[in-house]
Amino acid sequence: MEEGNQRRILGLGRSTIVIAGIIATLVASAGLTFGLLTSTVNITNTGVVATVNIGVYTTQQATTNLTQINWGSMSPGSSYTYTGYVRNNGNVGVTLSMTTTSWSPAGASVIGVSWNYNGTVVTPSQVRAVTWTLTIPSSISGVQNFSFDIVVTGSG
Repeated sequence: MEEGNQRRILGLGRSTIVIAGIIATLVASAGLTFGLLTSTVNITNTGVVATVNIGVYTTQQATTNLTQINWGSMSPGSSYTYTGYVRNNGNVGVTLSMTTTSWSPAGASVIGVSWNYNGTVVTPSQVRAVTWTLTIPSSISGVQNFSFDIVVTGSG
């Protein structure tokens, strides 16, 4: 290769390096300028997850859980009542429902169980008195001792 051509190639290489350096400097400066002209905003987010949680208690102060009702000695053809207190321990209004399960002996399921809850919403922290009525049919037979569970459900 001729010496003149080598000089042209070397010269071209130096020019390319200088131009590349200038471009890199401009790109870096543009990034710095862009960084100086940006703005950010933090948006705090909060929320509450709806919870349904009821408790059934022996007193209106809702301090002792109601876990058992002893109806005592009962006569056929009679009705008996027991008052308990349902508290909404959740953070949304609830509607209550009641079912019975685990009848023993199975023939005892002829005993009537009802309550006086009227379907109105129980608001958070509200305590609602409910009275259960147990009715022993006059025609009951084959049942002396019995047991069953009352299941109270809150739906929101």
